[in-house]
Amino acid sequence: MKINEQLLNEVKDFLDRYNVAEHFKNSLDETGPIWLRKKAGEEKLIALDASFQDGGSGANALTMGAIYKECGKIDINTREFLGLGHARLISEYGNEQQKNELLSDIFEGENLVGVGITEEGTGSDFAAINTMATKVPGGYLLNGEKTYVSRVDEASHFIVFAKTKEGYSARNISAFIVPTANLE
Repeated sequence: MKINEQLLNEVKDFLDRYNVAEHFKNSLDETGPIWLRKKAGEEKLIALDASFQDGGSGANALTMGAIYKECGKIDINTREFLGLGHARLISEYGNEQQKNELLSDIFEGENLVGVGITEEGTGSDFAAINTMATKVPGGYLLNGEKTYVSRVDEASHFIVFAKTKEGYSARNISAFIVPTANLE
């Protein structure tokens, strides 16, 4: 496995050309301007780690590590502009309908995906979450509370983890794609 130097250089060029460091330095909320994500989408830099068959660049983990190292030199949140972030879960594990409905807008920088895992009192013990998913006509009803949900103000969708069966086991947990428009 090798680093794709061409992709890494494209990222470095993007970071320099748009003076990304300055935008993050002046950001009050640590998110950076959303127009930068859209620019990254225009330049095909969001789908770096998506597979070729999903329309991405197919960057391997070593390349993405080098890219995120460059991003980290500026600000940890810079990584949200380059690569799929949490949307990688959709690219890797989503069904074809989910990919067709969501990935193109994510690739273009129009949408961003957040994630809801953490719950009060569970810490890093993933199997101890209490949010339950109950099958109902047309899908699932999620019932529970999450803390420290990422990208809560920017995301168009969240990937929320919930138990589909009672009991202490990570095997009882599934991921659900939840549009922010449906949140109560």
